[in-house]
Amino acid sequence: MSQHWDSLYSQTQDLYGISPNHFIQQIADQIPIVGKTLAIAEGEGRNILYLADKARRQNDSFSAEIWDYSKVALQHLSAKAQDAGFDFTLRNIDLSDVEWSKERYQNVMCVYGHFDENTQFKVLTGIRQSLTDNGWFIGELYSKEQIHYRTGGPKDTNYLYDPMLILSVFKNDHLHHFYVGEQERYEEERSKMSTRFNNKVALVTGAGSGIGRSTALLLAKQGAKVVVSDINLDAAEKVVAEIMAAGGHAVANKTDTSRPEEMKQAVDFAVESFGALHLAFNNAGILGEVNPIAELSIEGWRRVIDINLNAVFYGLHYQIPAMLKSGGGAIVNTASILGLVGTKNISGYVAAKHGVTGLTKTASLEYADQGIRINSVHPGYIQTPLIGEFEESELVKLHPVGRLGKPEEVAQVVAFLLSDEASFVTGSQYTVDGSYTSQ
Repeated sequence: MSQHWDSLYSQTQDLYGISPNHFIQQIADQIPIVGKTLAIAEGEGRNILYLADKARRQNDSFSAEIWDYSKVALQHLSAKAQDAGFDFTLRNIDLSDVEWSKERYQNVMCVYGHFDENTQFKVLTGIRQSLTDNGWFIGELYSKEQIHYRTGGPKDTNYLYDPMLILSVFKNDHLHHFYVGEQERYEEERSKMSTRFNNKVALVTGAGSGIGRSTALLLAKQGAKVVVSDINLDAAEKVVAEIMAAGGHAVANKTDTSRPEEMKQAVDFAVESFGALHLAFNNAGILGEVNPIAELSIEGWRRVIDINLNAVFYGLHYQIPAMLKSGGGAIVNTASILGLVGTKNISGYVAAKHGVTGLTKTASLEYADQGIRINSVHPGYIQTPLIGEFEESELVKLHPVGRLGKPEEVAQVVAFLLSDEASFVTGSQYTVDGSYTSQ
């Protein structure tokens, strides 16, 4: 492999041109390029020379170490650095077997450094351990998604990155910019994010879509570390990717909440991942079988009760002890307007949601004097996958405000109930229903 690259660099000077990578130019204006920088797979040095020159013009302290597979590329870089008056440390390194030292770098840069999957993991974990506490990893890499855009990069997918690998290695870090695709997108800086839930750990069930997704995103935006739990792991991982791209902290967890052992595992996972549990939103639910009572199957009844009611009990059963160990907390259970009133043909759903209302009241009384607040939220018909069984125009007519609710609107109420701003609110039922229950 080294012979391949040596041959390419021997054929021409400036194999990839002399201008720095466009992304490097952009990011260099947003982060401090100071201290010691490690550049990996840097070739002839167009990017590190740009950063060094920028630091010099700003009178910033800057030093660089460059690793590359090709001796010829490093020779070219050495000559350029000397001409520009820079003294870089150059190392000819095979990244597949490099031993990462205890050296700590303020910045590590890797632009289009593509390796086999095993080496990718070694390189990313090596980068993570070598960064200072406030260091930056600056990378532009072709992902497995990128091949669809035909914008270049290796044709062998084994050399393309899985975005989730990067997110997993840097899961406890702030991501200033993380995007998979063909367009640029800049995310909100961490400094602009709310601190409402700083140092709080939240577990959200049914977080892969709808109200759960919106709530997980909002809690993370407001500073919480979020366990995104859903029976659909792919959906949960996509929400985690959204959170991390916006500078938040989150992990995905697959849970069938109707199984008590899996609910316990979700709580344990939250504590193992982030050290405690302070907040919980028991939100997972289904509509269930739509039939009059005499025609409703026994299995249909059991299923909706298991997921919509028993699962909330399992959540409380395991979340409360974890919160007591953490010094208290807050829990919100998703009930429904149909946990306050009735309707035809979904008796299992109505019974389960009425049960959540009563369970919430009882739990709030039992733990009010132990620092845990427990409330229920009662949405009207919200634009989520749950209402797919119904004609939307007919549902709109049921709400005096003349429209359906949005998941984000329910999320705002849930976030309030979980926050210290609701410190005197427990055992309450909050409707978010466009005046549905006022009729």
